[in-house]
Amino acid sequence: PENLDALASDGYVQSYYILKPTENHCKEREVMFRFGSWFYSGRVDLPAIKSLQDIPSVIREMRLAQHKLEFVGNVSSLSASNKFVKPMQYSTLICKRMEEEAVSCE
Repeated sequence: PENLDALASDGYVQSYYILKPTENHCKEREVMFRFGSWFYSGRVDLPAIKSLQDIPSVIREMRLAQHKLEFVGNVSSLSASNKFVKPMQYSTLICKRMEEEAVSCE
């Protein structure tokens, strides 16, 4: 099994992971919400994301829908085959690179 330790964080992390809809006209999407060490997932009706200007309304809808999501567990309870693992690994890598860039500019 793949090691998911790289997804662990010493700091506070809050992230939304939103998959593409299964059909173009469908508003329902599979989502995962990370709150610190805990993960919650489910299906949420979200507005279409056509441009970056749509992101604030999507975030607002995600916040309103958080209570509908089911608790998944923490990083150690995630399976490497979970469909959200690859996007999480990518965003974790990108965030670490951005932090390195910011520190190198000081």
